Amino acid sequence: MKGPHAELADRKEMWAIVHGNPLPMWIYDRETLRFLEVSKGAIRHYGYSRAEFLSMTVRNLIPRGEEEQSGDKTVEGQGDQAVRACRHRDGRLLYVETHSNAMVYDGRMARLVVARDLNPREKQHADAVAEGQLDAATGLPNASLLRTRAQQAFENADRTRRRVAIVRLELDQYDEVLAQFGSAASDTCLRQVGTWLTRRLRGMDTVGRLGAKEFALVLAELDDDFDLYRVATALLKIFAEPTYIEGKAVLLSASLGIAVYPEDGKTFELLQQESTVALERARQSGGHRIALFSKQGAERTELDVYMREMMKQNRFLLHYQPEYSPDGEVRALEALLRLPGKDGGFLSPDRFIPIAEETGLIEPLGLWVIKEAARQSREWRDRYGASPRIAVNVSPLQLRSRNFAAEALAVLQASAVDPWTIEFEITERAVLEFDEVAKPMRELAKAGITFAVDDFGTGYSSLQHLHRLPISILKIDRSFVQRMDAPRGTEAIVEAIVSMAHSLGMHVVAEGVETEAQRKNAIRMGCDVIQGFLHSRPVGAEAIPALMGWKSKDRAIGIRAKGPGPGSTLPLA
Repeated sequence: MKGPHAELADRKEMWAIVHGNPLPMWIYDRETLRFLEVSKGAIRHYGYSRAEFLSMTVRNLIPRGEEEQSGDKTVEGQGDQAVRACRHRDGRLLYVETHSNAMVYDGRMARLVVARDLNPREKQHADAVAEGQLDAATGLPNASLLRTRAQQAFENADRTRRRVAIVRLELDQYDEVLAQFGSAASDTCLRQVGTWLTRRLRGMDTVGRLGAKEFALVLAELDDDFDLYRVATALLKIFAEPTYIEGKAVLLSASLGIAVYPEDGKTFELLQQESTVALERARQSGGHRIALFSKQGAERTELDVYMREMMKQNRFLLHYQPEYSPDGEVRALEALLRLPGKDGGFLSPDRFIPIAEETGLIEPLGLWVIKEAARQSREWRDRYGASPRIAVNVSPLQLRSRNFAAEALAVLQASAVDPWTIEFEITERAVLEFDEVAKPMRELAKAGITFAVDDFGTGYSSLQHLHRLPISILKIDRSFVQRMDAPRGTEAIVEAIVSMAHSLGMHVVAEGVETEAQRKNAIRMGCDVIQGFLHSRPVGAEAIPALMGWKSKDRAIGIRAKGPGPGSTLPLA
């Protein structure tokens, strides 16, 4: 019977197992620590030749300075598994997880070791486990480890001139989950959220748990606000899917408070306090949203709250700007969203649309625009017997939304409006996101909706995708139209865009036409439609019948639209 060690009497058999193995493996003498055998995988992995290995001891693999601290435990490990740093022949450190077994080899007390590389995240996790820096319920870093990771991120940000965000994330429904399912089930919920967050983060980021229902994140290597909101918005979206507790589907949401290094503070403790202040603003504004600590962030949060309240009160408005053919015929109306200000007037869309996109409000707001445009089209048709096609702006975030196509078609169906009476205007950025937007665009186009690309030519390289998407109209950005007759102007660019669009079977709209010279230049270049202040500024829905010359349903057929030239029959499509 064999003793307590797994004795392998056949030296040739063991040599065959180890020698040609592609995994890093070795056998060493427990008394002298000298290598007795080494695999081809170890030779390749550590850079030493077989002869060099057999002239070395295990201590030669241990980085200088660690051998004195760790003694024999570093060599043999505690039990059969250990995590340690090893030194490559060129001096590099390799972090490995080793599994070892005691054995007798060629009559000597020895150990067989198999090593596996750890990537940096695994190494950090292994160190955290060893040092007791993980939360017991979720296995995520605790406050102490988060502070360490944050400090590392700050130091790197100083070198690279980038930014770091400290994020406090709180589950909005945690108290209800705890009351309904109890603490054991709530821990299951927390572990699920921890897994979602970890999977969504980038490799340089860290997520940890701070309190009963609160997580903290260190978002490293951020370039600008867009970068920050892109990551933060992705975190909110993980809650689109339910988690399951005791077999029941539970929908969760979260609020995020963010403080940024270095502008909001330069210590982890201060940024933690500031992100907590921002989190409180996010909670007070209804939950499931993002708030920044900075003054700018506070203003953005305040505007987000204001927009949501205006939506509840149905206070948003649509104004309409006509689009004319060269001979004065109204081809379509572009619906433009208007948000009344607190002190009168309207807030600029450039101010509130980006915030709506960042906070997720753009999706319900975008559907409201489609619904309101469809309702208005139906009302005009019922009262006057006519309504031109209405163009509405659609955000890339809307197009990427999983259910957007179905929801948009449902809105049109409920409004009893044919899809071909609506045009969706998208940006060049949406065209660039071809893989994500192609399917919903084709589905909507199949139902009859027309697509136009707004502000075309503003810098994105979308040409390769234009012919692959159901796009019927290009709207040339006003900056090109208004500089056509300037010295070293844009006439050649406009001519090239028009030629390309026509070759692809698309119509071209000249945007921002404000002078007669610009109108004539646009027509000379071949533009099919003219839009701008020269013909009409955006007006409220109540002004459209007079602008169009509509009188009554009985007299709608053959009515002539008011345009910048001879009137012409308004198409009923």
